[in-house]
This record gives sequence, C-alpha cells and structure tokens, in this order.
Amino acid sequence: MLPGSQSGKIQVEDELGVLKQAFDDMLLSIQKATNREIAAKTSAVEAKLFALQAQMNPHFIHNTLFIVQAYAREENFKMVDEICEELSDMIRYSANWQQNVTLGEELRHVDCYMKLVKCRYEDGVRYFVKCDSVSEAIRMPQFILQPIVENSLEHGLKKREFPWIIEIKCYTENNCWMIEIWDNGIGITPDKKSEILLFLENIKMGNQDILEQGLKIRRSFAKKM
Repeated sequence: MLPGSQSGKIQVEDELGVLKQAFDDMLLSIQKATNREIAAKTSAVEAKLFALQAQMNPHFIHNTLFIVQAYAREENFKMVDEICEELSDMIRYSANWQQNVTLGEELRHVDCYMKLVKCRYEDGVRYFVKCDSVSEAIRMPQFILQPIVENSLEHGLKKREFPWIIEIKCYTENNCWMIEIWDNGIGITPDKKSEILLFLENIKMGNQDILEQGLKIRRSFAKKM
C-alpha cells in the first residue's frame, strides 16, 4: 500500500458524501418549489372554476320564472310545484361547490336543467341518457356536463328547426371512463374545432392567461343573453 493511500481514499469518500448530500438537498429544494408552484396554480384554477361554476345564466332563470308565472295563471299548481323543485335543486347544486362529485350527481343536475328546458319547448326537445350503475359511481369535477349541454342548445340547436335532440352516453372503455354528448345541431367548423383544441391544450399546460380569457368570454356571453 502506498503511503497516504488510505487517507486519500477517506478524503475522496468524504468529498463524494458531501457532493451527494448537496445534490440530495438540491433535489429536495426543487421538489418543494415545484410542489408550491403546482399548489399555487391549482388554487388559482380552482378559484376561477368556482367563479365559473357560480354563474347561472340569468336569461335561463328569467325564462323559467316566466313559465312558472304562466302555469300559475292557469292554476296548474302541480306544474308550478315541479318546476320550482327542479329549479331549486339546480340552484342548490350550483351553490354547494365540491371538488369532486359522482357522475350520477352530475347527470341529475343535467336532468333538472333539461326538464326545465322541456317546460319551455315541450315536445320540440328530446333528450336521452344511457349510463350504467358502475359509471354513475365514477367521481369527477363538479359542474362539467350541464354547461356542455347548454352550449349544445345555444350554439348548435337553436339555429335549426325542431326537433332538437341531445343524447348523453356514459361508459367505460380500455379502463377509461367515457362521456359522449351528441346533438343534431349544425355542428362545428374545422377552424372552431382547432381553436377549442388549442384552448384545451393551453389549459392542460397551465396557461393562466388562456383560462382567464375563457372566463371573460363566458361572462360576456352571459351578459349578452
């Protein structure tokens, strides 16, 4: 053994230990910073989604109350009671924000909405829901389905003649749960489809400006209605 070789080996091991500890500390610091950034972005998105979820179309509420008034004048108090119950359930669901709900709860919210729509358009609107009991138990973000159905009515179906048809299918495929919402409206242009896909991709990447823009567009649309 060469003179001093043992002490040289110990010195090298000490230096490697120090480097390893410094590297571990750096990784831990990066992880903590990443977690803080994710938490901050998640909180911001949740706050914006809560603001979006709290918005009920005032035009829709006005029309519903007008229908209640019409039935009351006809002394059809059974219909008045049913409409008030559905509207009350919708408002209660919208006001009671939760991070996750079951698909069954979301479908019930859509059912309340569509029953009120049918009170206005009667046989001009038809809607069908196909969902098994397993899919109904799936947990998902709140207030997702009804705005999509509302968009089908506002942007696809109101520009064509009756009957307006909406179908909702919920099922599992390749270990993933799937929800399909179909309508017989005017459809969507390729340019608009590309715009929506780009918008969704930006949301997935955490682009706060894009999400804020989407909320402003919705608020502006609600005011015009």
